[in-house]
Amino acid sequence: MKKTLLSLCLLGLALPQTQAQPRQQGTGEERTRCVPTGDIVDYRVESDELVRLKMRDANDILMRLRRHCPQLYFHKYISYTPVNGQLCEGLDDVVSRSGMPCRIASFTDDIPSATPAPATRERDTR
Repeated sequence: MKKTLLSLCLLGLALPQTQAQPRQQGTGEERTRCVPTGDIVDYRVESDELVRLKMRDANDILMRLRRHCPQLYFHKYISYTPVNGQLCEGLDDVVSRSGMPCRIASFTDDIPSATPAPATRERDTR
């Protein structure tokens, strides 16, 4: 019994330690994008197919769902269970208040419009 326990302990020390890696699917340009859930500070349901994620760095990420998710916009509520602290497109689901799981299709960075505001001319008051 002692030899078996000692062997198991030594075996555990001899195995390389692995760390959790971000979940990715495919190779090259086909990699799945994942969003760390610890960086999500808020969200806003835009429609039955689109949720805006407010991130810690003040950027927004648009989370598109694979198909129409019934009553998502009506309730404006989602829940999710992260795996390894992430949500991944094509792999994970969000759940509406009605209990319907909805697959995440994609994440897109919401880039604010780069169009500058029109310049206003000051009046010459002389």
